[in-house]
Amino acid sequence: MLVDDDPSTRALIETCLDTEGYDVRTACNGREALAILQEEAPCLMVVDLNMPVMDGAELRRQQLRTPSVSAIPFILVSGDDNAERIALDLGIDEVIAKPFDADRLLRVVATYCDGRR
Repeated sequence: MLVDDDPSTRALIETCLDTEGYDVRTACNGREALAILQEEAPCLMVVDLNMPVMDGAELRRQQLRTPSVSAIPFILVSGDDNAERIALDLGIDEVIAKPFDADRLLRVVATYCDGRR
């Protein structure tokens, strides 16, 4: 699952993952992502930090409170200077800085989703 409010960033990451054969569900904020999580559990969540409606940190908090999806790995993709601290506070699995390196993103995704494309 990919969650980012910026359409161009979302499209870029989605294309990058699609090209590698991953089935990508997208959402433009945390609230939309939670609705998707009620329907299906992805192998990984790739989430922007700063979004309207519900940001990435609140999405992570909600995820952790929901036993059926709490174990899904959570990757934060953000240009925010506080991303590393927030990741530590919320037990986020990885942080990828924006602007992101596509090769690193693909390596991280493969780590968590190998065999589930």
